[in-house]
Amino acid sequence: VREHAREWLAPTTLLFCVVNMLELYATDADAKLLLDNIEFSVVPIVNIDGYIYTWTTNRLWRKNRRQNSDGTYGVDLNRNWGPQRTWCTSGSSRTPSSDTYCGTSPFSEPETRALSEYLNNAIGTIQAGIDFHTYGPLLLWPWQYTYDKLPVGDYTIYSELGKQIETAINAVNGMNYVSEQGSDLYPHSGGFIDYNWEQNGFYAFTLEGRGNSFVVPNSDIVPAGKEAYAGVVVLSKYVLLNP
Repeated sequence: VREHAREWLAPTTLLFCVVNMLELYATDADAKLLLDNIEFSVVPIVNIDGYIYTWTTNRLWRKNRRQNSDGTYGVDLNRNWGPQRTWCTSGSSRTPSSDTYCGTSPFSEPETRALSEYLNNAIGTIQAGIDFHTYGPLLLWPWQYTYDKLPVGDYTIYSELGKQIETAINAVNGMNYVSEQGSDLYPHSGGFIDYNWEQNGFYAFTLEGRGNSFVVPNSDIVPAGKEAYAGVVVLSKYVLLNP
């Protein structure tokens, strides 16, 4: 999944993972194991209107292109997820012109509403999900809306699994991705990972790809894809072997 318009490296990274796994199927044991046993759902771009706008008008546009009541545009889709009890409580704004505007209610936007309905309808079948972003390099996991930690058992699983994914990613190109609780970067509510862990019960991560800005050279596409692919393999094998 990819939500923020200006983060062009995110969808190319996701698509690299897809193509790479398919191309490796005939020769690589991990690719064959995963494709033979797991159904992957791939959503390269949720925020299509915002993405197009970054190509035509404003390269650094972040939100969708919702026309707000005050004449401004856009809702931050990664502040628009539920649940109601935590929506717009931290790291989010109720001011429509803000880059972190959370919308008028949870799932007020067609993008988050459609994606959440798809995920909610698949409860019990989806075991893990990654929300692709830039830039980091980071691997984030719940909770993101608060500095409070998950219950001990869940926190331990996320911490240890995150470390395994981090190690695999960093082994590819010697990068320094860091796995951490989402709020250690900064707290914000209404995000993909908190909602889907709480509501749908699957392991939810945000992968913040390489780079020092939202605008990266084309030469980063393949290395970022290889790094993400290594992480996808670790996460996928974990859920396959720990149903």
